[in-house]
Amino acid sequence: AKLVGPEVSQDLLIGITKVTNSIIINPKLPNITQVDQLVIDGVTKSFCYAFRKYIDKCPTPPSVTDQDKRWPFHFRKQKIVPINNVGVHLGNHGLASFDVDNCTMELALDINFYFTLSLTNQHDLRVLFENNKTLSVKVDFSVSP
Repeated sequence: AKLVGPEVSQDLLIGITKVTNSIIINPKLPNITQVDQLVIDGVTKSFCYAFRKYIDKCPTPPSVTDQDKRWPFHFRKQKIVPINNVGVHLGNHGLASFDVDNCTMELALDINFYFTLSLTNQHDLRVLFENNKTLSVKVDFSVSP
């Protein structure tokens, strides 16, 4: 599965366009604080929608009045891959393949990706990788009768 592709790009573009339109078309032009909050909420909603297949839980956006405007995102994908046989590379002799009869083998992957969105006082939106485990992958191999 692709994390970024035409579908995600289109969803992000549509989300950002909706935020922009809600500000421009508003008959009562909001003040700058309200505009900032609309942007924070809109960007959060757009990210959560565009990455809905991968995001673990949509974070609560910060308030425009918060001193530190950061909100963490956690992407998670779990996948189970069935395995039909096991092979071992034997150098120049090629691959030794082993079939396991009357058993089920599978590989379980748990992939986690973390980043933080940050809005600076200069209205810059930044992507930060603050987590000690920006990317973690857990792999389990199981054989059952």
